[in-house]
Amino acid sequence: MSTEVHVMDAAASMALWPDIEPFVAAALARDPWESTTTQEVAEQLASDDALLLVAVDQGDILGAAVVQLFNLRTGKVVYVLTTAGDKLDLWVAPMVERLLDLAVIYGADHVTMTGRPGWARALRKYGFKTDQIQMKLEVANVRRQEQAKAI
Repeated sequence: MSTEVHVMDAAASMALWPDIEPFVAAALARDPWESTTTQEVAEQLASDDALLLVAVDQGDILGAAVVQLFNLRTGKVVYVLTTAGDKLDLWVAPMVERLLDLAVIYGADHVTMTGRPGWARALRKYGFKTDQIQMKLEVANVRRQEQAKAI
């Protein structure tokens, strides 16, 4: 098998969206912050505010990543908004290579992403390092427990 990762323009992204949306929806379903919706991702792709990278093997879509390019005070960044797919072992290496290519073309200093701990383990061998840790406290649950103790 020879997996390739293609960067899609807005028109190609929208043409592929029916095939890609389930991947994006699956990834976003695991986002504890519910930071975006599939509709918002589609709008970003359609308006060229985000880029779609698609991993394909023998005509089958295995995975996809949606990336945004940012100019920050500290430099340019390629930010992986979401990524998901099947058979990760077949496409993660070519995806990382394509992200690095994109970073070089864009003049970015970093490729960054936020994800579950499994992504940190999977990407470590490609040079990714854990830089920050996001923590979550569900206020409603804490308040319910406090209220229960008070009764």
